[in-house]
Amino acid sequence: MAQFCRRLRRQHHVKPYHRQNHRCRTSRPMIKAVLFDLNETLFDRTGSLRLFLADQFKRHEAIAHVGVDDFVDMFLTLDARGTMPKAEVYPSLLEHLGQVDDVLAETMVQEYFDGFPHFAKMLPDGEELLLYLRQKQLHTGIISNGMANQQMRNIYALKLDLLVDGILVSETEGLRKPDPEIFWRAASRLSLKPEDCLFVGDNPLADILGAHGAGMSTIWVPNGAVWPDGAEPNPGLEVASLGKVHKMLVKIGV
Repeated sequence: MAQFCRRLRRQHHVKPYHRQNHRCRTSRPMIKAVLFDLNETLFDRTGSLRLFLADQFKRHEAIAHVGVDDFVDMFLTLDARGTMPKAEVYPSLLEHLGQVDDVLAETMVQEYFDGFPHFAKMLPDGEELLLYLRQKQLHTGIISNGMANQQMRNIYALKLDLLVDGILVSETEGLRKPDPEIFWRAASRLSLKPEDCLFVGDNPLADILGAHGAGMSTIWVPNGAVWPDGAEPNPGLEVASLGKVHKMLVKIGV
């Protein structure tokens, strides 16, 4: 906790004070907003995908010769944490499974877009963290790369639109993280400066280095992501889960 306080103080340029026996010898960090990535930060995309794909597998006898676990694991590998177009993922998936069928691939792509949001679930402690921030009268928001229709359907399914003050999706904005402009735009829409904002995300390059480059403080919650070799070191904090982010913010009085 002491290390967390020191690093957060450096990020927010907060001067120490000397009240005795205080757990974190800093004045309250001037965080006015906490902004979040969507996929694998608030939205348990991988867990939701596993549920959807298991259901999809049961609907297609043509792939019944393959185990459901193999089907799901191969999809997740080809999907690369959501970075690959599904119009490429499904044909490659079927080819790997020995079932080259363009019509089936197109059907499964459409099933994905139509059905996946129905399986959407939040990562543990996400809702509690957002409610805590609202109770503390801090602004909240989401900055997400992706297709607007799909991302907004996931957001509505999770009822995140009721829990945050602003939502920016790259397709709508014409900008993608790590472009600093999308972070500046998010802060501006909350009538704040970038240095007033803390950004929480899982992607080292798009989320953490992007937000840092825009002047925001950062917390990296990896959720399975790995910091890439050769990349600039993590400029902010690394925390294991949203629940631990919540506990840290409570302890420092945010």
